[in-house]
Amino acid sequence: MKYWFKKLFIIFFIFFSNFSYLKVFAVESFEDDARNKRLGLIEQTRETWAVRTQKFITDIEVGDINEIKIFLKNHNDKINFTSVQGYNPLIKAVEHNNFEIIDLFFNETDVDVNYQDSLGNTAVIKAAEIGSIEMIDLLINKGADIHHQNKQGTTAAMKSVEKNHYYVLKILLSNNVDLNQSDYTGRTIKDIARNSRDKRIIKLLN
Repeated sequence: MKYWFKKLFIIFFIFFSNFSYLKVFAVESFEDDARNKRLGLIEQTRETWAVRTQKFITDIEVGDINEIKIFLKNHNDKINFTSVQGYNPLIKAVEHNNFEIIDLFFNETDVDVNYQDSLGNTAVIKAAEIGSIEMIDLLINKGADIHHQNKQGTTAAMKSVEKNHYYVLKILLSNNVDLNQSDYTGRTIKDIARNSRDKRIIKLLN
């Protein structure tokens, strides 16, 4: 009787000892993982890049040159991107008409002047939209494709007519823009001009 009791005691002792070991091991593993995350030892590259690019776009919007330079110091070979929100750095800088940032891009990076955002817009289309004569001139000198069409088929010249930017259109015409291009609804620049409030534009195109 004592023999079987001792044997049974040993079996239970071994079983519960192993169970406790597994439980402790699992808790320690969980705690180790949590501790690693707190210490930043778990790789977060996917989240980090999305956050970094969005912050970079925000820095461009507010014109924070110092933060922009820090980003370029670490990622100047990755300037040609579209963020998860659909923005592109160069196009965003053009939208805010910030020549200091744009000069920085052209001087410090291999920025693609014809890179597209999520809507297919390029920097020159955005410049035509905001009506910046100096920006249009700069981008054309940097090799901007003035005949590029966005996802609606709109070109820089069409955008300048839509927004009644007479002098921007003059620059594009002086660079031999194609007046026969049509958007994806079939409208040409002259068709768009018929709805223009600027009679100078209509006269310029005829």
